Amino acid sequence: MREEQEKRLRRILEAGDWTKEDLAWFMDAWERDEVGWMKGVLREAFDGSPGSDLSLEATDAEALLDRINRHMDVRPTRKVRARFVRMAAAASLVIGLFGGAYLWLSGEKPIVPTMSSGQQAETADIGPGTDRAILVLPGGRRLGLDGRSEGPIDVGGDGMDVRIQDDGIRYTADLGTPVYGDASVSHTLLTPRGGQYRLTLSDGTRVWLNSSSSIRFPAVFPGGERRVAITGEAYLEVAHDEARPFWVDVDGRGLVRVLGTRFNMNAYRDEPSLDITLLAGAVDVGRVSDADMVRIKPGQQARMIGSTGPVVSVIDDMQRLVAWKDGKFQFGEGIELSAVLRQLERWYDVEFRFDGEVRGRVGGSISRDVNLSQVLDLIGLTGVARFSREGRVVRVSNPG
Repeated sequence: MREEQEKRLRRILEAGDWTKEDLAWFMDAWERDEVGWMKGVLREAFDGSPGSDLSLEATDAEALLDRINRHMDVRPTRKVRARFVRMAAAASLVIGLFGGAYLWLSGEKPIVPTMSSGQQAETADIGPGTDRAILVLPGGRRLGLDGRSEGPIDVGGDGMDVRIQDDGIRYTADLGTPVYGDASVSHTLLTPRGGQYRLTLSDGTRVWLNSSSSIRFPAVFPGGERRVAITGEAYLEVAHDEARPFWVDVDGRGLVRVLGTRFNMNAYRDEPSLDITLLAGAVDVGRVSDADMVRIKPGQQARMIGSTGPVVSVIDDMQRLVAWKDGKFQFGEGIELSAVLRQLERWYDVEFRFDGEVRGRVGGSISRDVNLSQVLDLIGLTGVARFSREGRVVRVSNPG
């Protein structure tokens, strides 16, 4: 058994080409290797390269990431060895990313590579986004919700109980208040770059707002129907009410009709499309200016590009699209680097500037609670791009 495993690892290293199955096998075998045979094979592969000083003394993933990262600057002269260094770095990224996701779920600190003191001084000061939002009331009054303690807040209306709780801001009609309210009395919740927030509407509908997003809603829904307007990205769990359909105006470009369901909408203006993704229930999707609507089912996504109507497709990895609300970046088997960086821009409130054309794909998963430098360091290990930062401007270049 051991002999076959060693042969497999050597074949992978010699070929310098890792399949998804190879990566999965490598991660599992690394965790199970109690005697260190894999470390011996890796040491043989690295130490056999001219100029290599990678000793692989430690067997944990964090130390492996750090050593491979430092070793990449050695640039071995043999082509096979150089290809292996890049592929091993990519494999280590997957170990670090999926390890980080696992440790995040268990409430522990994610695995990240060690940085030099110079790197830390340059990049470690940009932390992740936090629960931040502004509530805009009728008449333009604005309430900052950052750091508010739990308890009621004054929104200037009668018969409404609005309070901060551990799950965000919650609207509830006081006893004796008419069940149906005035649709003209609308509030708006805004999240800035580097912010996110949760909202419970007066009908019990729950809303998660991602960075740079907003929702406009009545303090108490009127009779007949419920209507809100959303920009940016939001995840909704709509309270079921057959007598009052729930309508969402999506950035003035799309319209969603639903009775009770769970779905995600991504309507950022810097994204190539407007996407409605359904997790449970059923929704109708269409253009605001078009009376015809298309019904989608759980596991499907309606995508609208430009002025065209919705195109429906099946989504295999639904969790990737809604992982943000659970505190994770999840890129699945790989998405374009530019799409990854747009997410990072909004969450870390930074600007990425490209030096020339930089293309590639990034996969895996990592907590959104880590510093920007840690995410960029992991992406850099894949060999896709190189990053340098001045303030909140991050330059992106080819690794060279």
